[in-house]
Amino acid sequence: MPNWCSNTVEFIGSPSQIEQIRKAAEEEDGLFQSLVPMPDALKDSVSGSESAKPDWQKENSAQLKKAHGADNWYDWNIKNWGTKW
Repeated sequence: MPNWCSNTVEFIGSPSQIEQIRKAAEEEDGLFQSLVPMPDALKDSVSGSESAKPDWQKENSAQLKKAHGADNWYDWNIKNWGTKW
């Protein structure tokens, strides 16, 4: 079953600031990525089972967790954005 939700957000600012936010929301990477960018080191990472993770990620897991608080994109997004996408 899909989990749908609906939210209302109000942005207050000058017309140029609001336009900047609107453009960021419409870009491919989205609003969250423009406001709090996910670290490049996590962009090609895999979440879930350790056996699913590539060798580079397994070998660097501790360093990624120390530097970014997570060793994969999914966990980082949940911690920093409150959503996976």
